[in-house]
Amino acid sequence: MQTLFFTAFLATLIFSLFPMITFANAPTDSSASKDSPAPKEESKEEAAAIRAAESVTKAWLALIDKKQYKEAWDQSSNLMKNTLDLDTWNQVMLHVREPFGTVTSREVADERTAKDPKGLPAGDYMVMFYKTVFSNRPNAYELVTLFYDDGVWRVVTYQVN
Repeated sequence: MQTLFFTAFLATLIFSLFPMITFANAPTDSSASKDSPAPKEESKEEAAAIRAAESVTKAWLALIDKKQYKEAWDQSSNLMKNTLDLDTWNQVMLHVREPFGTVTSREVADERTAKDPKGLPAGDYMVMFYKTVFSNRPNAYELVTLFYDDGVWRVVTYQVN
């Protein structure tokens, strides 16, 4: 039952944030009207939030890479912990993440912010999308979603495929 709830929660989160991820690298139309608004520039606060989220994600993924799943779960958002207990988390990591093998390289492919996404608890979210090379899967992607929780970015979801 808990796994089904987590799957529904994860699907809601992913589909709420999916447009930001999917169209992040869409080509721009060079014939756009001159009256079109200029792309929004990143504020200093947004840039600082992105850097902080990147730092948290990097440290958190390092725990996953070292198979320190309990420590990664401990550092995750209460949203995740209340949805997925530690035993289930460990099983997911053993059956889903470990078959990919060790990380050879990982680079940020995209990062997006979201404020109060529909269907999710109000707040600030960050989506980090990585192109990752694993020893057993050379062409993989990782998606890490973070929630600004008690003044700190914390992981809400992790996907690898």
